[in-house]
Amino acid sequence: MAKNISRSSAFKEKLALCKREEKAEVVLLLAQDKPLVRLLLAWEKIPVRRRRRFSDVPDGVSDHRNWEWLWENVSFSMEDLATVSGTSSELAEKNLAVLQGNRLIYPDGTLNKYAAQYLKTKVLGLFRVKNTVYPHSKKD
Repeated sequence: MAKNISRSSAFKEKLALCKREEKAEVVLLLAQDKPLVRLLLAWEKIPVRRRRRFSDVPDGVSDHRNWEWLWENVSFSMEDLATVSGTSSELAEKNLAVLQGNRLIYPDGTLNKYAAQYLKTKVLGLFRVKNTVYPHSKKD
C-alpha cells in the first residue's frame, strides 16, 4: 500500500513538472485543424481515471519516458472521446496522438493552459463579432 502512495505522489509530481514546462507554440497546431479542436474540447468532458495499481515509477529517465509513464497509468474510453468530439474512432485516435505528443492535453483530464486560453479567445471572438455594431448599420 505504501508503494502505491509513493507512486501516486510520483504521478502528481511528474504531472506538475510537465505542466510547469508548457510551451505556448504548440497551440499553432490548433489554428487550422477543426477536428483537433473538437477533440480538445471533448477531452475535458470524458472521465479520465488513474489506474488503481500504478506501474513502476521510472527513475532517472528522460522527460519523454516520464510522459509515457503518466499516460500508461490512466484509462479513458476512446469510444466516448470519439462520440463526444463527433469524429470517427480512427480520426479520434490519430488526433489524440497529436494532442498527447504535443502536450496539449494531460493525463488528468485537463488541457495545456495555452490551449485552454486559445479556446477561450476563440469563444470570446465569436461573441465579439456577433455584438459588433458596424459603421453603416442602423441603430435603434
